[in-house]
Amino acid sequence: MNLSLAIPMLIAAPILLICGFMLKKYPPQKINMWYGYRTSLSRKNSDTWAIANAYCANLFMLGGCILTALGLISLVLPDMGVSGTYIGQGILFGFIALLVAATEKHLNKLFDKNGNRKV
Repeated sequence: MNLSLAIPMLIAAPILLICGFMLKKYPPQKINMWYGYRTSLSRKNSDTWAIANAYCANLFMLGGCILTALGLISLVLPDMGVSGTYIGQGILFGFIALLVAATEKHLNKLFDKNGNRKV
């Protein structure tokens, strides 16, 4: 049983699921500095803001499901000690980096650098 690998993922998974659900169910109505997916492109206008938050919400929920599965699978792996914790944290940070990269790629596909829709 590899708790050092499973625990970081099983703690983060419900947080991602809840955050994704909240973003989907209660998307931020106005561009703000407190709640929502905030990057320079997502804050260009209300259209980029809405698209970025909707897309990111779906990725958060997908990531929560994937991390739950990985956490449960890691329970049957042999214990790795402290290195398992580092691997678990690396997976979490890697997921966040992928989430940002995928959302920005999606925004760049739909909008130019000024936030205008591409034709």
